[in-house]
Amino acid sequence: MKQIEKPGYFAVLPANVRYDKRLKPIERLLYAEITSLCNKDGYCWATSGYFAELYGITREHISRCISHLKMCDYVEVEVDKCNGNSRKIYLTGLVIKKSQGCDLKITRGVTKKSQGCDLKITQNNVSNYNKPSKDNNSVNKEKEKGKEKLARYKYGRYNNVLLSDIELEALKSEFPSDWQVRIDRLSEYCESTGKTYKNHLATIRNWARRDQEKVGAAKPSPVVRRNDSKAGYNKALETLGIDESEA
Repeated sequence: MKQIEKPGYFAVLPANVRYDKRLKPIERLLYAEITSLCNKDGYCWATSGYFAELYGITREHISRCISHLKMCDYVEVEVDKCNGNSRKIYLTGLVIKKSQGCDLKITRGVTKKSQGCDLKITQNNVSNYNKPSKDNNSVNKEKEKGKEKLARYKYGRYNNVLLSDIELEALKSEFPSDWQVRIDRLSEYCESTGKTYKNHLATIRNWARRDQEKVGAAKPSPVVRRNDSKAGYNKALETLGIDESEA
């Protein structure tokens, strides 16, 4: 049986590749093997036949695995038609650079000796290996949306009540009939007294609670009429089976 040359460099298997549910176990292993072979020249030179013999599977299966890794944006494949259709596989998420010294270094504190030339592997994007421009744009858009929701705008008669869009919607929901009146009330109070508040929505809610407490305190106690008291007394005697005429 032909002995296959196995590289002495260690392999890299980032978390996003390990836990990508789109990938099969053989595809994760193949990705790690590609990173190992990239250590020498910055790209993987191995053919599908090399991997097929290494892992004991068909070339077609290897080709499908590499195509799937490419579709998931983990590798890029370059075919040199001028050189017998030779193939080069590059990693899209790792930048491999040669460095001086005798160590093979990878970021995040992992250092290991290796034979031959030394290489330094720098991981650009550990959490996400998609296209940088696409990822950055989507992340920036989400951040901008979040900032817009949290940004406060001026309301009230004197434009001194600060509320975000979310806070304004909450105010309308809690006080549908007089939310504008409550804003103007706070606006006039701040303008006349010069007072400022850290959270104007919380202030409006606090004032509403106090108003409700005042209404409850001012509500008169129910009057107990004598006749009602006598009727209750007789009802209690009837329930207990007591006849006052026999007493």
